[in-house]
Amino acid sequence: MDGMSATTEHSVPPTGTDNGTEGRYDGGHCLLGGDDGASWRTGYVDTPGDGYVSPDETTAAQLPDGRLHFNTRTDSTAPGVRADAYSADGGRRFVRRFRPQAGLTGPVVQGSLLSLEGPDLLLYSGLADPAARALMTVRRSRDAGVTRQSAHTVDGLPAAYSDLVRIDDDTVGLLYETGDFSAYETITFRRIPVALLS
Repeated sequence: MDGMSATTEHSVPPTGTDNGTEGRYDGGHCLLGGDDGASWRTGYVDTPGDGYVSPDETTAAQLPDGRLHFNTRTDSTAPGVRADAYSADGGRRFVRRFRPQAGLTGPVVQGSLLSLEGPDLLLYSGLADPAARALMTVRRSRDAGVTRQSAHTVDGLPAAYSDLVRIDDDTVGLLYETGDFSAYETITFRRIPVALLS
C-alpha cells in the first residue's frame, strides 16, 4: 500500500450542471498519500453515471496479499445495497469497477471493513435487518470478501453507522450509532473478542 488512503464520494449531475432537478449520480474516489498526510493525490475514480451501482460511503481494507478491498453503500438499481471492488496497485486503479454484492443484505447504510492478520479474516460491520436500520452485526469473510457469514450480532436494537478498529491481538472495537427507540440516540463503543469473530 502507498502509506495511507482515504475513500470519499462525489455526485455528478448527468449534464454537468446542477439546477436541482437532476437525479443523483453518486461516484467514489480514493485519495492516496505516502508522507504522513502532508500531501494527497487522487487514486481511482468511479463515476458510472448509469444508476446501476452508485458508490456512496465507501470503506477500504488491505488484504493479506496486499490488495485493497473496497466495499460501498449503493443507492441504485443493482441487486442488494452493497457493492465491492479490488485494487492491486494501492488504490490507483480497480481490477474491476464496483460490482453488486447481493449476498450482503441489510438496509441502505454505511458500513465498515477491518482486515485481521493472524486469523486472516476480513470483517464487515453493518446492519442485518433487511428492512430497517437495526440489528448491528459483524460478518466475517475467510476468502477476501467473496463470501461472508454472520460472526457476531451485537443486539437487535435500532442502529446505523459503524466503524471497526483493532484494539490489540485479542480484541476488536466497534463504534456505532444506536438507541432504544431510534438509531441516533447515542454513540456506543463495544469491545469484541477476536475469538468470538473467528
